[in-house]
Amino acid sequence: MVAVVAPHTSNWDFLVGILVAYTLGVPWRWRFRFLAKHSLFVGPVGAFLRAVGGTPIDRAAKHDFVSQIARTFERDGRFLLAVTPEGTRKRVEYWKTGFYYIALEAKVPMVPVAFDYATKECRFGEPLMPSGDLKADIEKLRPFYERIRPKRPELFGEIRIRD
Repeated sequence: MVAVVAPHTSNWDFLVGILVAYTLGVPWRWRFRFLAKHSLFVGPVGAFLRAVGGTPIDRAAKHDFVSQIARTFERDGRFLLAVTPEGTRKRVEYWKTGFYYIALEAKVPMVPVAFDYATKECRFGEPLMPSGDLKADIEKLRPFYERIRPKRPELFGEIRIRD
């Protein structure tokens, strides 16, 4: 599955996510993975990130990354990919849509996940199989995230995608 983790407004989101996966007993043999900017993967921090499932991504370079990740789902069988669609902790105008195309190509469900800091809860939405209609599927995800209160609310914008 692709866990669509939003909003992502704090460095704490990473630690909370790792602890939630551990607490829920997500087996590491399921190949729990997350994407992060490649510049974080240096020295001891990089080694740690790789050890806990990090996959570096160079956001400036154009690679066939969606297909590479989709093939990993096919090859590994049990694969859980956590993605933050904002792609950063800063406020963004548009969500990145790679998570959607990965799930679509891999034929796996997207599961909305959020950390509600006001209630101190990790919330999970209903799994959604991507239909191929990006706009319609994003509209199905939107209500789940509208109720969430992030660590830094001023950094979470409206859920929008580029036309």
